Amino acid sequence: MKTILTIPLILAGLVPAVPARAQIVGPVGHGELPACPDSGGNHLNYVPATGTFSCGTSDGNPATLTGLTAGTGLAGGGTTGNVTVSLGPIGNSTVLGNVSGSTTAPSALTPAQLTALVQPFTSSLSGAVPASGGGTANFLRADGTWAAPAAGAGSGLYSKVLSPTPTVASLGSITLVGAAPAVTNAPNGVLVTGTPGSGFGFTLAAPAPPYSITVLAASAPEPVSNTGLTTIGFTNGTQLQIIRTDSTGYIWVQNFNSISSYNSTAKESSQSHYWEPTTLLKIRDDGTNVYFMISMDGYNFTTLYSTSKSSGFLGASGYTKIFFGTSGGANSVTLMSWVQGN
Repeated sequence: MKTILTIPLILAGLVPAVPARAQIVGPVGHGELPACPDSGGNHLNYVPATGTFSCGTSDGNPATLTGLTAGTGLAGGGTTGNVTVSLGPIGNSTVLGNVSGSTTAPSALTPAQLTALVQPFTSSLSGAVPASGGGTANFLRADGTWAAPAAGAGSGLYSKVLSPTPTVASLGSITLVGAAPAVTNAPNGVLVTGTPGSGFGFTLAAPAPPYSITVLAASAPEPVSNTGLTTIGFTNGTQLQIIRTDSTGYIWVQNFNSISSYNSTAKESSQSHYWEPTTLLKIRDDGTNVYFMISMDGYNFTTLYSTSKSSGFLGASGYTKIFFGTSGGANSVTLMSWVQGN
């Protein structure tokens, strides 16, 4: 450690005309500090080899850089001369990021990886849009779900509540089930046919709850049987829980082990003599419960039966598909309107 001492000279009470100069006291011995103006980046340098101070803009004992190596994700570097380090090249249509799940050097991310990093949009934040599920008619709602357009585009008596005439293509991806099933386009909708008197129809994946499906359908009764005309309901791919009408005026909610194997009746209405060639039926899933409904006007629906999914015939995770067709007793069923709502 060096100490700077300032010693005032007092002679007979007089202050000298020139100020005393600072001296260095310490292991390097005594010596004077050189003049070093505080400008131009000057600073004092101590040189251990000589035990002296000097004034200048460079370090008195500079370090020597022997090399610069580019780390992960960087390019360049070198051991002599002026060297440059920059970001290394990455593939086209990629961005730098980290999806490893821990702290690490960034790497090139693909569009799919980048999409997974983006938060879904909300009512207050911008973000990624959920997958649409295909099709051409559904629209994206403000709550982040895809939904079918509101009813009202139909024509005729029920134009306020029905859809345009459905086609096989508008149904999307369907699976035919039952006895010799087939679907074809008809002037008034989708004609579903199969072995007369047997169960047949089609299934398709259910939308994400909450949703409802309303159908207007017409059935051609099989002359030998009076059961299972127009039918719509839920299925897990094998078992079914459906609502149907028959030609004697009863409305049923029934459980089936398969399209051809009856299990039990969940609800049987009183004989209302309600049977018409055209029938308005509706099913609904609010996420917790399922509902089976019928209507005379297409607007006001009566719930015939409801149950919680957890205690329902198909179980909590079994209400995954929609069934439409007949559970037996019809030669054919024509789907004239299909409306998805809440």
